[in-house]
Amino acid sequence: MSAWLGLTPSQHSSGGKSLLGGISKRGDKYVRMLLIHGARSALNAAKNKEDGRSRWVMALVERRNKNTGTVALANKMHELLGRY
Repeated sequence: MSAWLGLTPSQHSSGGKSLLGGISKRGDKYVRMLLIHGARSALNAAKNKEDGRSRWVMALVERRNKNTGTVALANKMHELLGRY
């Protein structure tokens, strides 16, 4: 479902080598927008928290950038919502 929403990176593979591109713009724009906005809000709140997910996303933001961390968190939030 994450791929349908456009939250996973596009993938191009050839000869055993896999290249990941940016997120796609497939699926429902409104649902993707809601997930991204929710992830932005959670990312801002994660600065003051010490739980595992907050530490993970803050470490990701330090390694990459804020937008990459936002999309990764939105994808993880979507996976968690799919379980319930």
